[in-house]
Amino acid sequence: MPKIEVQLFQIPCVKLDGKEVSFPFKRVDALFYYLICRKTATRQELVNLLWEDCAEEVGYKNLRHTIYTLRKALGSDLILSIPKTEVRLNPARELISDFDREGVVDTEQFLRGFAVKNAPNFNAWVDQMREQMAARTLNDLFTGAAKAQEKGDLAQAERLSLEYLNRDGLDEKMVMFLMKLYQRDGRYYKAANLYQRLKDKLAEELGITPLHETAELYYEIVNQWNKTTEETPGRTDPEMTESRVALLQKIQERYQSFQEGYEVSSLLFYGEAGCGKSYLLQYFLRGGDFSDTLVLRGGCSQRQAGVYLEPWKNVMLSVAEEVASRNLQIPETIRRTIARVFPVFSDGAEEQREPGEFKQNRCGALVTDAVALLLSLAADRRKILLVFENLQWMDPASQDLLCQVVRRLGGSQLLLLASSWTLNVDVNFMLDESALERIYVPCLTRKETDRYLDAALDADLPAPVRSRIYEATGGNPRLLAGAVENLRGKEPTEGTLPDADGILRQRMAGLSTQALHLADVLALFPDKTPCRLLSDITGYQTVQLYPLSVELEEHSLIGECCVDGESYLEFLHPHMREALYQAQSYFQRQPLHLKIADCLQENLQEGDVDALARVAHHCRAGGDSLRAFQCEAAGLYWRTFWTCEIPPLVPAEIADPAPLPEGMTLEDNVQRLEQELDRLRRQVPSGGESGELDKSERMLLCAKARMLIYTGRYQEGLSVTEALLRAMTPCAAEDTDLLLWVLRQRIAYSVQTDQPEPEYIVRGLEIAEESGLKRQRACFLLLRGIEFCKEGSYKSSDYFLRQSLGLFDRPERYPVFCGYIRTWQGEWKRCQKDFAGACETYQLAVELTEGLAPWPGSGFLFTCYGRAAMALGDDGKARQMFTRAMEAFEKTKELPGRSLAEAYTAYYAAQDGKYASAVDLLVTSWDSASKLSSLVEQGIRDSVLARLRREMDQDHMLNNELDRYLYRPLDIYCHRGMQRLRGVKGAYEYDVLEDCLKYSIRQAKPLTVENLYSKNKNFMTE
Repeated sequence: MPKIEVQLFQIPCVKLDGKEVSFPFKRVDALFYYLICRKTATRQELVNLLWEDCAEEVGYKNLRHTIYTLRKALGSDLILSIPKTEVRLNPARELISDFDREGVVDTEQFLRGFAVKNAPNFNAWVDQMREQMAARTLNDLFTGAAKAQEKGDLAQAERLSLEYLNRDGLDEKMVMFLMKLYQRDGRYYKAANLYQRLKDKLAEELGITPLHETAELYYEIVNQWNKTTEETPGRTDPEMTESRVALLQKIQERYQSFQEGYEVSSLLFYGEAGCGKSYLLQYFLRGGDFSDTLVLRGGCSQRQAGVYLEPWKNVMLSVAEEVASRNLQIPETIRRTIARVFPVFSDGAEEQREPGEFKQNRCGALVTDAVALLLSLAADRRKILLVFENLQWMDPASQDLLCQVVRRLGGSQLLLLASSWTLNVDVNFMLDESALERIYVPCLTRKETDRYLDAALDADLPAPVRSRIYEATGGNPRLLAGAVENLRGKEPTEGTLPDADGILRQRMAGLSTQALHLADVLALFPDKTPCRLLSDITGYQTVQLYPLSVELEEHSLIGECCVDGESYLEFLHPHMREALYQAQSYFQRQPLHLKIADCLQENLQEGDVDALARVAHHCRAGGDSLRAFQCEAAGLYWRTFWTCEIPPLVPAEIADPAPLPEGMTLEDNVQRLEQELDRLRRQVPSGGESGELDKSERMLLCAKARMLIYTGRYQEGLSVTEALLRAMTPCAAEDTDLLLWVLRQRIAYSVQTDQPEPEYIVRGLEIAEESGLKRQRACFLLLRGIEFCKEGSYKSSDYFLRQSLGLFDRPERYPVFCGYIRTWQGEWKRCQKDFAGACETYQLAVELTEGLAPWPGSGFLFTCYGRAAMALGDDGKARQMFTRAMEAFEKTKELPGRSLAEAYTAYYAAQDGKYASAVDLLVTSWDSASKLSSLVEQGIRDSVLARLRREMDQDHMLNNELDRYLYRPLDIYCHRGMQRLRGVKGAYEYDVLEDCLKYSIRQAKPLTVENLYSKNKNFMTE
């Protein structure tokens, strides 16, 4: 007689003598599965189960046909109909089913993925069976754990208890059972952790706290733990390492100063998930004496992230209890305002309002004022310790309220202790250092990890084992705790040793197929990933993405953050991402990388260097080296556009590119890409792809020319520029923009070295006008204005500068470029000695670019401003501007104006008596002037040297470092500077040099007749 095997768990299937059997329609499967579970059923019951929507006669007819189909497939003797009203399986048939197996089963896997269309009763029965099996499984686990405990088999009892909590983590009865088990075994640390996990889960999922009995047991265990620690000198909590002890001591000292009445700043601890921030706060709260302090704890959970003022509800509940117990009198208007947001203060008469209504009516300030006043009243009786964990999940309204409360009460009445994964929270940006101190909590070092393992395992682990654990966990205490539990009571073998893959498998156990797919895609991104992009890549809608991301977050794999209003997902631990990435084969990753590159390229903005780098990364990882090179060459082109173009013509909405990796320079990038280009030239045949390479090569060479001329390597830069100009003549229409940028490099050389070459500017302006390139036209009008300013044609200069500025309808959209135009408008005023007007114009440029990072040209702006202020006699403003110029030059590395800023800074350093610093600056100033190769700047530097020499001679400041550096006579500096500045328009420093020379002549020792006759004829003639 054939053997029948039936699998009801996982994806259901039926086998006859080892061969899988398929039925023609699902109701046959459903009938068979139902009979296996129930053994017998009436015909009426089966009709109602599978054909409830049909007429009774039709239902019976369908049942007969279904039974016939089942008998035909598995044997006519399979189903018995005795009596006629019943249907049962033949017990004589050999039928094996996993439904009847003993032991713990995964109830969610019962008939997984199986459902019958238009049979709601059957589908409801499946859900009911899952619930019944789940309840039975939980009961069996609890009973088994209790019996194991009675027998003294604590390991078995723990295993069954953890299996129970893995299925129902909110069952406080089982949590208390396991906590007592740990208490009996002396593992207080695990009991405390178990309670904290329960507390967090209840707050996150239900918004409630543990039962009073559970909390009492927790404190009983903690007290017993503390006594045990006191009785055993040298025994410490594994996680309380030296760095943690130092942080804990800082909290205790801050709290002590707060209690003693000192003005103190609040504390914000930040670091990656699992690094021990919450543990520190819990440890402090567990061991401190807060009898004279009102401790208020707010709850921030991921599930309630973004819910209006949700984190403050527990706080306000505790405040309400304090108000009632202390009989505090609250003004009625304050109470009513607060009650409209926090019902715990309501007397039932207030009308509840929606959060959106508050925002619309701008009642936020009223609520903030009311809450701050209420807390102030409470703080008059007892000082307030306010604790908020996981600020990254706090909604904006709650963060705003927190900031206002800390601003008004913080320091003497209220102390805030907070934690966050990141500093990208409103609280960080809205409170300064005097109100909130930020403290980074790192993971454990290798040395601390070793001590942690010694304290947690009480075993001497070999060095290779310790190294393996540290590599797998990165010193993250949360991951370390999981690794320790995996090793406890076992020999450290290959099977028990933790590694990144093992921890990853543990974290990913039980994830759905869709969540696993999402994790695979996320692992392809080296940093955070926008949810918008994930939708394009995976095909999941936002509604589908949300539950999948929550599923990954619940397994402590990823976190969510919000940047500029856009939601991002990222792995909590980089080594987890790396392990998941390496677990995928190259053939799995390749198509996904290329798809990501396509999606990123579709949304690419011109000039977005970081986005180009991301596209290049995914192209290279996907095996498309040609496209990767094109993106990298374009990225370098635009990076030099930002960093080597004076000024960069970029809109304000494009973010500054991220800095290059440490140790990497622009020159390194150029050399690497030139080598890559040579390799591709050998691989790519002539044709379409070769043409694409030509375009990328031109962009690469333009970037190289920019870098060389910007850094003063003119001969190399001009050689590249001339070669490009020859190659692009005649120029294709699509290359016009690039041709104009190449022309600008030739012009940049003439501007920096003060060697006018107007023919290049005229040529560029004509091309820009013919091509209708508005932005390029603005650039060449600016260059024309600069050229006229250097010639001394100030009216023409003003005309062209105004024309350039007038091409921008919204100057604020291009603040850097428009600020540079203002700089040169100030320059022609300064050259005409209208120093007050020049300072006003420079100030307009400063205001236009205020708040931006230093940009190429900003150092020149501050230097010019400082020179004008100095000429006006405003030494305070001049010092301030030269200081800002030095800071800008340090960041941008630009050359124009740098030697002057260094020379004038040296001048003021000498006035302050800092002669050694002045000498260092003057030496650096000469290096900068030599590199720039501008006689004008060298002449102006000479004027500074002459002033210094003159003032030192006048004040008899001799025999110091500066006197020894300026060892030549004053007239030497004057003659040299005047020679360099002769014929330069607007160089009023020439007058300074003439004045110094006259002083030198007046101070010269007069010649007597005797001396005259003693000199030879040549000297007298001279």
